[in-house]
Amino acid sequence: MSDIERELSGLDSIALDEVTRTGGRVAALRVIGAATGFVASILFARTLGPVGRGLYALPVATLTIAVVLGRVGLENGQVYMARRNHKLDELWGNGTYAASGIGLASAGVMIAAHAIWGTQLFGDVPMSWILLVAIQVPIVLASLFWGGVLQLAGKVAGFVASYSVGSVVQMCLAVGLVLAGELTPFRVLILMLVANLTVFIGVLFVSLRANVASLRFRSASLSAALVFGLKSHFGLVALVLLLSVDQLIVRAIEGFRALGLYALAVSLAQLIWLLTDPLAATVLSHQVRSPHRGHVRLGLAVTRMSLLLGAMVALLGAVLAPFAIPLVFGTEFRGAIAPFQLLLPGVVVLAIQRTLMGVLVMEGRAWFLSGLSVLALAVNIGLNFALIPLIGISGASIASSACYVALALGFSASILRDEGLPWSNLIPRRADLARLRLMGRRRDSTQGGA
Repeated sequence: MSDIERELSGLDSIALDEVTRTGGRVAALRVIGAATGFVASILFARTLGPVGRGLYALPVATLTIAVVLGRVGLENGQVYMARRNHKLDELWGNGTYAASGIGLASAGVMIAAHAIWGTQLFGDVPMSWILLVAIQVPIVLASLFWGGVLQLAGKVAGFVASYSVGSVVQMCLAVGLVLAGELTPFRVLILMLVANLTVFIGVLFVSLRANVASLRFRSASLSAALVFGLKSHFGLVALVLLLSVDQLIVRAIEGFRALGLYALAVSLAQLIWLLTDPLAATVLSHQVRSPHRGHVRLGLAVTRMSLLLGAMVALLGAVLAPFAIPLVFGTEFRGAIAPFQLLLPGVVVLAIQRTLMGVLVMEGRAWFLSGLSVLALAVNIGLNFALIPLIGISGASIASSACYVALALGFSASILRDEGLPWSNLIPRRADLARLRLMGRRRDSTQGGA
């Protein structure tokens, strides 16, 4: 047993038990939101078909990229500052001003890109569609910056509940449009705007209830957060591009039908993070308050649980995919089965990156995080252009899985080397499985437990 494992007792165990319980409730909320979003995606797929799904998937991917460009690493900066005892209401206020200014600038970049390179980048997608998603950039940024503070405050459940409500609203409106025979790719983008506005209002309400909402502005702390955040921003941009740029490459090489199939495979594979991501989000508030090397001990423990949980869900998904995808989405989406299965190994391993990234951020390792992420993105783009012409969208899945695994291994190697720990600290064990059984239980039902 390693030194760090022997130290995992007392306050660490209490924190992990709370993380698992709260993480289970957060996962349940995420499942509700995902289930409603899943129903909406079925309606969209069956009503619009692969081509229609590909048409609206491109503006959605563009919004994702624009939001990433506008985040400037501020969420990492918030974690860095919180670890150094800066007040959360100060971080919330700084985030509000940052979202307003940066969000509008990012929207402008997005609109300018269509005006200058419209046909090359967006194909037949008109400017009106891009305008509709561009106005959502500051809204989404504010929700993310506020949500980052809520996670530091231990209010993850309220933050996630806001997203679940947004998904429910979107689904209800989608059902109405389908029944009326009025669903189009453009109206799907309108539903996304309504959902994002709902999330914005919900996160604001939770922030007010948690007493972290404030219009306080501290230029010194915002500058310090931005300086650190910008160092890691290249890594954040690279990471999100790693998750989405392959869809742009698929569209350019194989067309909108292939994009519709691949986008479905990606969205299904990423459902694994519904269960693993809540653990990483919930442990964050304990890590920023933990003494000495507690943030590392907690991070490694959550990493093991995430790997274990992700592997179990991925195995189930791989077995069910050949039957479930054609049954649920229709036989014309059968081509998404193999790409989905090939994405699973990488998605499982990448599930640990958020926890490991949190450790690196608290350690101030911004440049390392950025460098490794940019390298993984560059390799991914090269592999996509090499493999997609040879084997189609399955090549995009192979490229993504390979780079996901390499990135997670790089993060792991750095942390373990710095701490002088063996790789066995990442191997799930019986205690991790026992702790996972606490997911979603109330505190009084687990007292005296692990």
